[in-house]
Amino acid sequence: MHTNVETLEELIELPEFQTNLLSFLNFDSRTIRKLDIGIQSVSPEEDNCYVIFVSGMDDNYLITLKFHDGKYSFIEYEDVDSSIKNDKFNFDIDYWSYNITYDQLARLYEAKKIIVPKMQRGFVWDDMQASRLIESILMGLPLPSLFLIKNVEEGNYLVVDGLQRITTIHSFRYNKKLPNRPATTAGFVLKGDVNADILHKTYKELFDEGKTDKFDMGTVNVIEFKQNKPDHEEAMYALFERLNSGGTNLSPQQIRNSISYGGFNNLLNENAEKIQKFFSKKAILSLAPSENLLRIISIYNYINDNHLLDDNTKEVNDAKGNITYKNLLNETSQKYHMIYKVLERKNGNGKEGTIDRSEDISLFQRISNHIDKCEEIFGQHVFSRYDAKKHTFLTRFTPVILESLVVTMLLNEDKTYKSEEKIIEAYKEIFSEDAAFDKYFTQGTGRNQNIIGRVKSIQKVLYE
Repeated sequence: MHTNVETLEELIELPEFQTNLLSFLNFDSRTIRKLDIGIQSVSPEEDNCYVIFVSGMDDNYLITLKFHDGKYSFIEYEDVDSSIKNDKFNFDIDYWSYNITYDQLARLYEAKKIIVPKMQRGFVWDDMQASRLIESILMGLPLPSLFLIKNVEEGNYLVVDGLQRITTIHSFRYNKKLPNRPATTAGFVLKGDVNADILHKTYKELFDEGKTDKFDMGTVNVIEFKQNKPDHEEAMYALFERLNSGGTNLSPQQIRNSISYGGFNNLLNENAEKIQKFFSKKAILSLAPSENLLRIISIYNYINDNHLLDDNTKEVNDAKGNITYKNLLNETSQKYHMIYKVLERKNGNGKEGTIDRSEDISLFQRISNHIDKCEEIFGQHVFSRYDAKKHTFLTRFTPVILESLVVTMLLNEDKTYKSEEKIIEAYKEIFSEDAAFDKYFTQGTGRNQNIIGRVKSIQKVLYE
């Protein structure tokens, strides 16, 4: 095909070029309003071959073409979205199995040769679980295999499965307090329902008594693997998901954290630290703050995408339809995961954390600002219910009230707040016996009529 332009930048702007491009991709040009075309890479050493990134259809595409002296031809294309999804099912992995002693395992962890990736939850075992594990080792009982992935670039190993066991073994061997224990905890002594001969003793004390041979020389099986293809970390996350999603040990958000890894998920976890103070240590380990922040974003997008508030004359009870929160959060998490993965491909790299989406950063900042405003208005009673009968605020944090307040604020940023006194007074009134708000957030929170009802109720509370 011939043109009168001399540069690739000029070529991709030509309507004729875009029509031919759509034809090459088997799209009807009449169904596509606008194409977004960017030059990804220029490779003159490959006989005037270039790669462009094309979006504006259902999926995104990488197109390889030749362009020289006003002539161009399409060579091949890649459906980027399909490639990203297929990466989860197309691995080239080397793996092997071997045994190492518990003492060697502890030494590797102490030397930071074994590290914990971001997708992993924290340490959640109690003293009894940890002590029983050590007792099993001292008795010579076998443990399940550990799964590690070789990080060739860093020269260390990432824990895929076995974090609780590895951490316990390390703490016992070096007499260090288990994670998340009070700062006053001196070290790790065996507690609970264990044999009296080892109860309340440390590794050093048991070593001096000659009772650590099965720890020092006993072995545990390690399955180690190295990912060759794709050249990112998909295999580690896929394996982690499959090893951990079969039981009930991981929360839904911990599973999302492993599946939807990357730039957006990192932003989510970083910004969730702002609301950690409202959650228990156990809930924080289960990533409840991240889940609640994801919930705010999901409901905000859901209302906007489905135009739930567009008809201001609609009665709340007329609204039909409903959501399942778990499914909606899964969809939101996966949607943003795909956005960031596609952008990585568009920018010609596959490294996590290289994408800077200003709109997402702005959304998190807006949410943060609204949380600050809530705290400014409600003080110590923020995100709590009001007991109209007892005329007092309850002390318990209520996630759906966090969602209702912040989502409503996001949807009404052009409106003017009432005075704090009027807001508090109006807030108390929506919990009265004849008000519907209590029903909106206690009975079927995923029903559209209740989602709308919560927002409209809070609108009346906050704004003139």
